[in-house]
Amino acid sequence: MKRRKPDKVDVVLDLCIQDPQIQTPLLQHRVLQAWSEVLPDAVANRTEPLYVKDTTLWVRVHTPVIRTQLSLKRLQLIEQLNRRVKHNVISDIRFI
Repeated sequence: MKRRKPDKVDVVLDLCIQDPQIQTPLLQHRVLQAWSEVLPDAVANRTEPLYVKDTTLWVRVHTPVIRTQLSLKRLQLIEQLNRRVKHNVISDIRFI
């Protein structure tokens, strides 16, 4: 029996992550983490990204003024978040 070289860990992880059942929740989690990185601290502290369902990010906003400002910048936020995770994960943001 011939010994073969072991696979590198990063190669094995990349193969595992390519599975859609693993990749989709991972990317959704990365979008939730990127929320506070994309927004200024004053806005991020008054919002709470809750979850991603289908391709919609749901965010709790604590003040109506910030909800209005974020609604106006919705398309920019979607673009920035998708660019941050390097995939098109979300297509809409809902503020509650």
